[in-house]
Amino acid sequence: MIGKPFDRDLGNALHREVRCANDANCLAVSEATDGAGAGKHVVFAVVLGTGCGGGIAVDGRVLNGRNGVAGEWGHTALPWMHADEFPGPACYCGFVAASRRGFPAPGWKTITSAPPKPV
Repeated sequence: MIGKPFDRDLGNALHREVRCANDANCLAVSEATDGAGAGKHVVFAVVLGTGCGGGIAVDGRVLNGRNGVAGEWGHTALPWMHADEFPGPACYCGFVAASRRGFPAPGWKTITSAPPKPV
């Protein structure tokens, strides 16, 4: 779906306007509007599932940031890796050791199924 006009194609098939947005951004706005963060100036929302990410809402509106990725922490490096764990698992984006490869459910399965490291 990356680089494809999914919203336009779906809208054409349904004969109505369709808008697509990042799930974490939608969660942040939803919580800021009528959820746990209602009435708060800034809301940071985290999504953990098959991937991980975050969204930021300021005064109930998405904060996209200069590059459209404000709140997204899923591509930051995991800080606790041992030298023998590098380069780490590759993310679909090509980045290695991204937190989105360690925090979500598939990453926990990989981490917890590995034999423990000696201390």
